[in-house]
Amino acid sequence: MDSDSSNELSLLITILSERSGYRVDMDKEVKEQLSPLLAQLEQLHRFNTQSQHVYYSPIDLHNPVNSLNAYNLNANDADYHFVFYIPTQPETLTNHSLTIPDYGSLTILPHSPAPLPLHFLRYQLMQLLGFRVFDRSPTQNDIDQLLHAKIDSLNKDTDFTINLLTQVPPKAISHLALSRDSSLSLTARHLHAVKANGQATAEFHNPKKLPQLYFPDEHKYAIYLPLFGPITIPILLSIIKQLKHLRSKPKQSKA
Repeated sequence: MDSDSSNELSLLITILSERSGYRVDMDKEVKEQLSPLLAQLEQLHRFNTQSQHVYYSPIDLHNPVNSLNAYNLNANDADYHFVFYIPTQPETLTNHSLTIPDYGSLTILPHSPAPLPLHFLRYQLMQLLGFRVFDRSPTQNDIDQLLHAKIDSLNKDTDFTINLLTQVPPKAISHLALSRDSSLSLTARHLHAVKANGQATAEFHNPKKLPQLYFPDEHKYAIYLPLFGPITIPILLSIIKQLKHLRSKPKQSKA
């Protein structure tokens, strides 16, 4: 498994608006507001940032199912999905932002802002990544603490997976041995931990291993022996009877 691809995070920024003419230069906004933070966090992940504008119409009450199916936010293509929703109501609204674990965030804006307030996204991304303090730019100490926590978590998960693999025959998994060279930098150790965890997970889900994991040899014997019993017992009795018959023939010939 490629360590670069396994350590890459995809970010999708979606602007959801009813106004078809509303456009934001997302490349410029990301470069000015978000790129400095992403550059700081390159020790953790390689970030791939994409954006899209989605325009919607009011749902047709006579056929709401078809209208809902028309929306496609490509949520499954990104690791984190950040949605900026711009309503058209004239009422004055305050900014509302909601972080959704393992998904991303939803931010409701009161009007069509220019520039887009990506500071919401900065704090939400730091919260999703696991920073303890996310209301300011991260310091190197913050990044080091998060790297230590991620390395420990990855190593525990990898050890657990490998221990499960040792219980599945064949037990030859020496190629998954973990390197614990403490002389490496935190970033390098994190990359190795990500790669080791990915390899252990891939090995655990190897199609060749699944039959041994869920249907080992002991289970096969336990299932098939009762089936062969009714067949083998008459055969064995017939063999014993035939052997006795063959042994009795010489005695009859002598008599």
